[in-house]
Amino acid sequence: QTLDQYMDGTLNRLKKLGSLDIQPIVTSGRQHFNYVARISDFELPFGPLSTRGEAIFLFSEFASITMPILQQFSGECLQWARGKVNPKAAGQAFYNFRVPTHLCFSIALVDQLDVETKAAIQTTNPIDRRVDILWYEVPVVYGLSDKQLYFYSESANFFDHFKGEIAWKQIRTAIQQLLSPSSDQP
Repeated sequence: QTLDQYMDGTLNRLKKLGSLDIQPIVTSGRQHFNYVARISDFELPFGPLSTRGEAIFLFSEFASITMPILQQFSGECLQWARGKVNPKAAGQAFYNFRVPTHLCFSIALVDQLDVETKAAIQTTNPIDRRVDILWYEVPVVYGLSDKQLYFYSESANFFDHFKGEIAWKQIRTAIQQLLSPSSDQP
C-alpha cells in the first residue's frame, strides 16, 4: 500500500510537469522496471546557463539494497536510457541556447535500509564511478518503511566539491521536487 501511494503521488507529479510517456511494467533483457517515465524537455538552471535534455525515471522494487547493487542497477538504467533517448534532443538544446544534458534517475524502491547503506548512498558521488558529458547518472533510493529519499546529498571530502557540485545542487533540488513523497499522503 505504501508503494502504491508513493507511486501514485510521484507519477501524478511527473505528469503535471510534462511526462506524457509513463509506462508500467517494462522488461528489457534482465532489467525489470515497475514504471518508466520520461520528460522530453527537462531544463535545469545553472546561473546564466541552463541545461536541456531528457529526464528518464526508472522505478524498480528491491527486496533489499546495498551500495554495489544500487551502483549496478544505476549503471544498467543509464545504459538502457541511452538507447531510448531522442537523438535530436542534443541538437534541439543547442538550437535553444541550452547545454545538452540528459538525466537518468534510477529509483530503487525498498522496504528498509541499514544505517551503513544510507550513509554510503548519501556520501558516494556518482561521478566517481562514471563521468559522461551528456548524461548524469542519478541513483535514488526510496525507503518505504520510513518514507524517505536517499541520494548523494553531502560531500564525503573536500575534493568532492570540485566534482560536479554546481550541477548536483540543482539535481538535488529536482530530486526533492519530483521524487519526494507528496505531502498529502498519510
